[in-house]
Amino acid sequence: MHTFWLMASLMLSTLVGCAMRNSDAPSSGVSVQLAPSETEAIMGEAERHYSGENGQAADYAKATPLFEQACTMGDSTGCLRLGDMYEAGIGVTKDPPTAAKLYTQACEQGQANGCNKLGRMMHQYGPGVAGDLQQAVTLFSNTCDGGDPNSCTHLGRMHERGIGVPKDPQRAATLFEQACDAGLAVGCGELGLMYRTGKGVTEDLQKAISLFTHACDAGDPNGCNYLGRIYKDGTGVTKDLQKAIGLYTLACDAGGGAGCTNLGLMHKNGTGVAKDPAKAASFFKQACDAGDPMGCMHNN
Repeated sequence: MHTFWLMASLMLSTLVGCAMRNSDAPSSGVSVQLAPSETEAIMGEAERHYSGENGQAADYAKATPLFEQACTMGDSTGCLRLGDMYEAGIGVTKDPPTAAKLYTQACEQGQANGCNKLGRMMHQYGPGVAGDLQQAVTLFSNTCDGGDPNSCTHLGRMHERGIGVPKDPQRAATLFEQACDAGLAVGCGELGLMYRTGKGVTEDLQKAISLFTHACDAGDPNGCNYLGRIYKDGTGVTKDLQKAIGLYTLACDAGGGAGCTNLGLMHKNGTGVAKDPAKAASFFKQACDAGDPMGCMHNN
């Protein structure tokens, strides 16, 4: 792993250098290592302001400079959290180039999630960092090998779809299983879909249902959506439209656009509920806002 982080540091400075050249990053990139008790105190205060406490609203204006201070002083989690804020525009002006720089700093300091998030930006050709599928594969591979289940899931999707690597469903299933075994609900949901369709593994509907249930119970919206489809169609279970609606609702409420789309279709068609075009339209808009292309298609 020491070799990887050295290689990653050299590689990442080249990859994001051009994109960062004009960025107003909050850190000079020079780390001054603090004693653990000092960084812990700064991060603790930052997290309290970020999340709010005792019923108080979050105070991002106070959290931001504390995360900046922690990051500058060598705390990789401070860099990671600040990167999240700049990527999403939480309490600061949305600035993907600065987010990419901060993820790079976190990655170079050994923060696997920083490497994962930088790899995701490269994979998705997001603003702020040049799209580079090969380097995304390298980042995901190394951090997955280092025990990061999110990276295993991203890498599994790339192998499943043949993005940046040859299509290899068996390798994808292995990576999803690795993520699931590490406790990542999304990995369990993706593995369940492989067993549902027989891609890369022998088709096993009951195993798929078990994995979807586990994923949904752990908060994965895709797992809830997949399980909702099982109950809607009555595939391997007794058909139960009310249970399907409940599962789609869980998926939609958790930010899963596909779940919102399926709720919209049930209200549009009067499946398990009275026909309600207004509700259907509302769910389709919610789905589209969440990035589901089918929701956008029905929303037009």
